[in-house]
Amino acid sequence: SKILIALAGTSSHDIAKILGDTTRWEFFRSICSRCDLALAQVEDLVPLFNEAGSPSTEFLPVPIDFESAPAPKPLAEFRGIFVGTREFRIPARRHLEAVTHADSLSRRLQVPLAVLNSEGRDGGMILKDFQRRNPLFYIIEAPITRTDFLDVLRLHRIVWQLDTTSAPGRIASDSILCGLPCVGGNGTVERLACTAVCGPRPVPQLLESAERLLTEDAFWTETVGFSRDKARAELAYGAVSVRISALLG
Repeated sequence: SKILIALAGTSSHDIAKILGDTTRWEFFRSICSRCDLALAQVEDLVPLFNEAGSPSTEFLPVPIDFESAPAPKPLAEFRGIFVGTREFRIPARRHLEAVTHADSLSRRLQVPLAVLNSEGRDGGMILKDFQRRNPLFYIIEAPITRTDFLDVLRLHRIVWQLDTTSAPGRIASDSILCGLPCVGGNGTVERLACTAVCGPRPVPQLLESAERLLTEDAFWTETVGFSRDKARAELAYGAVSVRISALLG
C-alpha cells in the first residue's frame, strides 16, 4: 500500500498551531519519514514536507466544485464590495487593514460595503465604529449558512481582501463560483487564477485594481473570464482527479 499524508490546516497560523512544539514536530517528522508521498494543498508547504523527511511531495490544490455553481447573473445586478476576511485577531489575515481600505473606497465611490462579523461583540464593536461614519457599511452577523453566504456574496461586484496566510484560497474559490473577481490575497486560488489582481503587490496597486473593477465593465468582464477559465483548467474536480490518478499510479 502507498501511504499518502496531508495536513488538515495549511495556513501560516494553522502550521504554527499544529507543529509549534517539540513533541508535535518530532511526531510530524516521524510520519513524513515513513510515508511514500506528501500532498501539499498550498505550494509553500512543499519545502516543509521535504525538509521534514518526506521522500516525495506534490503540490495538489483543493479543487473547486463547479457543479454547485449558482446560475450566472448579469453584471448590472452586482454592486459594491464584500470583504473576504473576517478575523481581526489573526495578524496575517490583515482584516482591519482590509476593512479600512474598503471603507475608504466605499465612501469615495459611494458603493455599498459588506463585512461578515464572526467574532461576536468585540468584532462587532469595531465594525460598528466604521458603520457610524458610513451609511453604506453593512454588517452581516455569523453564523450564516453556506447558501445564504453565497447569496450575499453574489450581491456584490468584487471581493476584497489582503490575506497573507498562504491558505488554499476558499474565498477566492467562492468568488469564482459566484462569477466575481477576487482582489488581493496570496492563497493558492488567488495565485493560480486571479494573478492580475492579487498579491504579492503593494496595496495602492491592489486598490487601483479594485477601483477599476468597480467602475470599468470591460475590465471586470475580462478579469472574471480569465479567472473562470484558469480555474476550470487547473482547479476543477476533473483536472485535479486526473492528477490524483497519476500520483496513485
